[in-house]
Amino acid sequence: TAVLDGGGQQGVIWVKMHVSPVSLQGLQITNGRAGNGGGIRNDGTLTISDSEVDHCHVNGQGAGIYIAGAGWGATLTIINTEIHDNAQGPVNDGGGGICNLGALNVSCSKIYQNAATNGGGILNGGIMTIANSEIVHKHPARVEPAIFRSRDSTFGSED
Repeated sequence: TAVLDGGGQQGVIWVKMHVSPVSLQGLQITNGRAGNGGGIRNDGTLTISDSEVDHCHVNGQGAGIYIAGAGWGATLTIINTEIHDNAQGPVNDGGGGICNLGALNVSCSKIYQNAATNGGGILNGGIMTIANSEIVHKHPARVEPAIFRSRDSTFGSED
């Protein structure tokens, strides 16, 4: 596994709209810090598989992963990946593990031990499908739900 470490000073990966689609496999993305998307900020089309996103922090949304809104056409597919121990900072935004404002597909993955004001695991403001995955919120110091869904979002699950 290759390690991409932000050193606690910067976001680790930023996928821009004009350079996508991008596929990442077999990575540990760790110790990132940004306004939105401490580990990954996705403004394009991204697939991440067999990887881990951990120990990232933001002052805004999506400590582990931030997916830009529908106007960007951002889409993220997560396969066999763990997203854990990420934390959103002092402002009242959300998405400790993931903030989705675009389209998110999660399969065979685990999202756990993340913290945020809204949506410790996932803040969903877009379209989201989850299949064969585990989303657990057991952060001892926080009481927010594992998934927080905004009024205009869509959520589906598959067996």
